[in-house]
Amino acid sequence: MIAAPIAAAAFLRGWPRLNGWILHRLPIGFSAAMAGQIALGALATGLALYGIGAIFVPLWLPFLGGIIRDFSEWLACHNFPAQAMAWFAGVAVHLVCS
Repeated sequence: MIAAPIAAAAFLRGWPRLNGWILHRLPIGFSAAMAGQIALGALATGLALYGIGAIFVPLWLPFLGGIIRDFSEWLACHNFPAQAMAWFAGVAVHLVCS
């Protein structure tokens, strides 16, 4: 709910005449608060991404590695590049996987 007014204000600040009108009518400390909003938002986003990268990624890597290994085995078994080329060439190819 807070992001929508921030986005609307950022959109309106992009209009040249409206930007001048807004800056003329702003209270003294409000522009600093808006700049601080951007800086604190970037800081919070950076901290969240660091937390995800430092905590959750190492915990999920073994699980994701198993999924990727199983998917690559399944993909190699079905040989999709050969099937796609055969389909485009109009040749019927049936592969049997173990």
